[in-house]
Amino acid sequence: MPATDATAVSAADDAVDVLLDAGRPPADILVLTSGEPHPWAQHELSFGEDSYWRQQDEGDDVFYAQATAERVRKRLAVVLAVNGGTDEESAA
Repeated sequence: MPATDATAVSAADDAVDVLLDAGRPPADILVLTSGEPHPWAQHELSFGEDSYWRQQDEGDDVFYAQATAERVRKRLAVVLAVNGGTDEESAA
């Protein structure tokens, strides 16, 4: 989906909606950002790193992380929001 740095997160959210509407289970979806963390990731991180990463381990819902995060596990559907960062971060 075409987007600018400023609209990339919104476009990623739209892509997630399309995947869910098509029947993809939430646990299959990973959303990565190349710049600032997705607002949902920021919210979840406010409860602490352990709680945040536990959500990935439990695998019950869409998971949001930065493209450069080393602990991210692969999922069947990946949405990349290129919302800033460097070329290397976007390519991660």
